[in-house]
Amino acid sequence: MSRFAHNKRFGQHFLRDQSILRLIASYGHLNSDSICIEVGPGQGALTHHLIATGANIIAIELDTRLENRLNNLAQKHINFSLNMGDALVYDFDMLVNHQPFSLISNLPYEISTPMIFKLAKCKNLQAVVLLLQQEVVMRMCADVGSSNYGRLSVMSQYYFNCEALVEVGPECFSPPPKVMSQVVRCIPKPRHDNIDDTKLEDFVKVLFAHRRKMIRQLFKNQLSDVDWQELGIDSSARPQSLSIEEIIRLFQYCQ
Repeated sequence: MSRFAHNKRFGQHFLRDQSILRLIASYGHLNSDSICIEVGPGQGALTHHLIATGANIIAIELDTRLENRLNNLAQKHINFSLNMGDALVYDFDMLVNHQPFSLISNLPYEISTPMIFKLAKCKNLQAVVLLLQQEVVMRMCADVGSSNYGRLSVMSQYYFNCEALVEVGPECFSPPPKVMSQVVRCIPKPRHDNIDDTKLEDFVKVLFAHRRKMIRQLFKNQLSDVDWQELGIDSSARPQSLSIEEIIRLFQYCQ
């Protein structure tokens, strides 16, 4: 078989380390009753380990050059099916017929942030296990006040309980990326029925666009000293020192 030419446009860095692949598959706690979506199965390295769990594996692949290889895999395993196309435009809940599902993926780095926000909207999602650029995982899991704490931290931790897991070096991939990678597991939190998530996302985006400013400057036309006292938030604080609970309280107060 001729050597596969990796496509930079798809962010293809195929994980080759079998011990890491087995570990990623195990983090999903899948069994024969599970449904799991895999985004970007590539040449099927992780897919084989997911199939071995007995779960119903539904793959979404954008690169049409891989279609025949993955279709051959589907013919050999009744618990594996393939969908060709862009995962960002799929309705995951509809794809699994509105049944509980997990998503496990060596995700192309270019779509990591939009995919996380997309997954947050899924009603039937049970768990997410992603191999991402380590910088992204650090931002997702960052503590309040740290240099990595920002919009992605707030929204990731608003939607999910996030846990940073095993680190993966460049030598585990083909071709090797120029950065460290890390696995993160995200378990959805109960949804807030009284909060418009889209408006909250916009609010947080604007808030952290001015992360160096004191928040009283950002809301000088909306909030008075009395308002800040009622909120119980220090108006001299900067966005990166606000906890998620304080940000939600501020958002709701400003609506």
